[in-house]
Amino acid sequence: MPSPSTIPESVRNLLGYRWREGDNTFERVFRSDPDRQPSHYHIRTGQMVETDADTLSHAEVKALVEEGVFGNLAAIHPRGVSINKHAQHALTDFLGEVYRAWRTYQERLAEIARVSPPVK
Repeated sequence: MPSPSTIPESVRNLLGYRWREGDNTFERVFRSDPDRQPSHYHIRTGQMVETDADTLSHAEVKALVEEGVFGNLAAIHPRGVSINKHAQHALTDFLGEVYRAWRTYQERLAEIARVSPPVK
């Protein structure tokens, strides 16, 4: 499991996807298999998991589990990956907070640029 001060590579990779504020795009990444218990999302081996913006592969979702992103709230099985839906929602919240922080940074930078001369 990664140290608390290090964001795992699999999570950093997700930040490369487009984020759409307000509709929790990444929540759709982990679709629930209707044949399984409702408290977990199941992504079958070889499955592509689509969102309106991008597509994550089973391998990308599996990497999150392998790197311990969900702790013991996820497992890899021969037929796919299972993730506790509340743990996945926590990851979605984290990703949203990162994008909000990035937007705040950009806004602050624009404010500074309005009152400061460019560096030459």
